[in-house]
Amino acid sequence: MTQERPLKHLTQHWTRWWSIRPLFKSTLALRRLVGEEDARLNAINLLELRPGQRVLNFGCGLGANLSPLHATGAEIVAVDLDKECVEAARTEIRARNMTHVQALTLAEAQELLEPESFDAVLCTGAFTSAPDLEQALYLVWRWLKPKGLVGAVDYTLVLKPERRLLFAPFLAATYFCAGSSPSNLWELGLGLFCDTLFSEPLQGGVSRVVLARKRPGSVMEPPKPRVEIPVCPLSPSPRPVGRRGL
Repeated sequence: MTQERPLKHLTQHWTRWWSIRPLFKSTLALRRLVGEEDARLNAINLLELRPGQRVLNFGCGLGANLSPLHATGAEIVAVDLDKECVEAARTEIRARNMTHVQALTLAEAQELLEPESFDAVLCTGAFTSAPDLEQALYLVWRWLKPKGLVGAVDYTLVLKPERRLLFAPFLAATYFCAGSSPSNLWELGLGLFCDTLFSEPLQGGVSRVVLARKRPGSVMEPPKPRVEIPVCPLSPSPRPVGRRGL
């Protein structure tokens, strides 16, 4: 499969998926009940981090991963698109007196971080909360060393039978609006430059943990600037100019 086809697939569906992100965010309490925290810790353990390694926490949010990452002794760089999240992460770093940990905005990271400068990347919820999945995948590829590891935890709609009824309305709305499950999209994207070593749903199946290794020699082109595609136009399309009565 060529790179062009899956990236086109990601672009077409991700705009629709992003439009229903508020619906997905409303399930936060349910996701916590079905193993999100366990999945985060599992991903960190799978990376088998050691002192001296450099680790990128891509999409760090409010800094929930920083304490367990700091305990590994690795050098941590936390990056997020949201400036308020980065400030919250910096507050967490200062409050816990974390050494060898820094938090950067995405704009700062793109200016300061060198290509292929990280031994591992941890992404927990970063892909399904990214407004541009192609850009997120490209940056992970760019900053990760060849044979470096990606530990990803994100959300999947492949549920155990006993959970399907509970999540049925959300599942139906997602497939209808996005055209595909968010899990299928981000795992497909990782497959463009990584080989999957481990992939397993956690507890209820809402969270999936994936361990992947970057393929040496893999190539990704910077994504083109996105053109926003309105999902539900607010006004009807104008009538075409033509003969009277048409």
